[in-house]
Parts: sequence; structure tokens; C-alpha cells
Amino acid sequence: MKTYKVIFARDEVLVCVETQSGVPGGGETHLEHNAHGSPIYALVHAEDSAEACRVAKQMVASSMGRPKHMGDPSSDSD
Repeated sequence: MKTYKVIFARDEVLVCVETQSGVPGGGETHLEHNAHGSPIYALVHAEDSAEACRVAKQMVASSMGRPKHMGDPSSDSD
């Protein structure tokens, strides 16, 4: 198994590359979000980049079902 970093742009996979860094906490996957709750990147243990992309897309789909944080003052202003 290798570790892949899957980078997102507008909730879509932008690039998937093998990385030497491990998954935080020694887990199988890690999904990092920005302050607005959008996915930035995922770290995934997988056999190949295609599997890593599939897993990362599933992680994003499941995370999008979670409620967003309410009361963010920046959402009301332009």
C-alpha cells in the first residue's frame, strides 16, 4: 500500500499524487477542509492512484452530507 495525496478544486479531484508523508494518526484516510468546509485534500492509503481517487471522492461525498457550521459572520457580507 502506498499513500496518495488527492487535491481538490471546487469539490472535484484536481490531482492525485503519491506522497512520502503518512496519514495523520496512523489511520487509512484523512480529509482536510478549509474554513468554509470545502475539501482541500485527502491523504489515502491505496494500492494505486485510481483507488485513491475513488476513496477520496467517497470521503468528500459523505462529508458533504454533514451540516455546515452556522453563525459564520463572513457568510452575510460581500
